[in-house]
Amino acid sequence: MNTVHSPQKKTFAEFKFNPAVRLLVNGLLKNSYPTVKKRYRIHTDRKHVGIAGSSMGGIMSEFMISEYNDYFSKSRLCIPRQYLSTTMY
Repeated sequence: MNTVHSPQKKTFAEFKFNPAVRLLVNGLLKNSYPTVKKRYRIHTDRKHVGIAGSSMGGIMSEFMISEYNDYFSKSRLCIPRQYLSTTMY
C-alpha cells in the first residue's frame, strides 16, 4: 500500500523570498514612501495607510502587509487566475 505524503501548508511569512524582493520593498519603504508623504497631503498613521497590487504586485502586497504590518493596516489584492479546460461550455 502506497502512502501519500502531504506536507503541511506553510503560512505566507514562512516562504523564503529572493533577497531582491526584500531590497525592493525596503527601497519602497525607505525612499518612495517618505517622498510621497512629503510631496502630498496624506494621512501618515498606520490606520489610514494601505497597499494594493495586481498580479505580481498583489503577491508583493501580500508579502508587504505580512512582513511590514507596522506600516500598513490594509491591503487589496487582485491576483487573476485562468483555468484551462478541455471542455467547451
